Amino acid sequence: MPSGTWSRLAERLIEEMVIADGLPWILRFESLNRLLNHPRGGRTVIAMCGVMAAERARLTATEIVCALDNCGHPDATDKVLAELTCPSGPLAHRGAVMACLRKVDYRHFDERQLRTLVRALRDCATTGPLGDQIAPLRRHLSAAHPQHAHAVLGRLDHPVSGTAVHRTSRSSPTAGTPLAAALHRVTTRMATVQPDRMHDPAVPTALVAEALTSPLFDIRLYASFMLAATPYRSALADALAAELARPMAVRHEELAVPLLDALRVLGGHRHRELLQWLAVAPSVPRFTAYAAVRGLGHEAAGHSTDTFFQDAVTHHHTAWLSDRDPMTAATLESLLLHR
Repeated sequence: MPSGTWSRLAERLIEEMVIADGLPWILRFESLNRLLNHPRGGRTVIAMCGVMAAERARLTATEIVCALDNCGHPDATDKVLAELTCPSGPLAHRGAVMACLRKVDYRHFDERQLRTLVRALRDCATTGPLGDQIAPLRRHLSAAHPQHAHAVLGRLDHPVSGTAVHRTSRSSPTAGTPLAAALHRVTTRMATVQPDRMHDPAVPTALVAEALTSPLFDIRLYASFMLAATPYRSALADALAAELARPMAVRHEELAVPLLDALRVLGGHRHRELLQWLAVAPSVPRFTAYAAVRGLGHEAAGHSTDTFFQDAVTHHHTAWLSDRDPMTAATLESLLLHR
């Protein structure tokens, strides 16, 4: 096919993918993966992803850039690094950081690209809308390439020599930490639901652990998808909501973010009120509020009201006017996207 046909095909597929949900999204996402790695059309599809993600008004840039994480073509890696070092906008920037986690795993970076990644990570702040992704990426890169550990982590957080990169993709929370305690409560509650059907409790328990503790966003997402197809979905969603009702969970972003990400897939209309409260409550840290807002488009979006969105926009706009915090700006952008 001529390149123009490949471009139109890719554009239509991406436009459908970013507005789809559930199985329709999975089918289109897998189709895009196959096109990105196609021996003839791959380069044109990669270029189209770059063009669409770079549009200033593109509110789905994160997902488009993230789609490049599974493509080993140098053009795809260069597109991701371009959005990392000179982003088209905050959403494309976030997508680039998330894509790099998988690309590090798959060794997609050559030496030149790896040096560019190290410099970019060294200069990235661990606060703001990317805070939940920068720290895991730094640790992941350091485990895969220990020679760069000092540059991205510094002396106080140097990994043990010889740490294998695959260990970081299946991390277990340290015993006694808030995340470990939350994981125990969630899995305990799950085990009480239809125990006669849990023939091998290790399988769903492992999926819950990956959904809440993996540093790779897509592993957490796919684990949540698999759990959503089980009889435990409703009980798991209620257990996640119960954890988010704990003040300590809300205060700690390393706990609140994976809980909210999992609830976004497993929850339903009865959990929307909790998300709306987390989005605007004065006592909720800004990062937790941002994660809650990101979930509003998935949790019974049809139950939203104009009053809530007006109040939420007013709340965050007032906060942004007072200090111009980038996290608040990202929350406002996400609110407008879901509306």
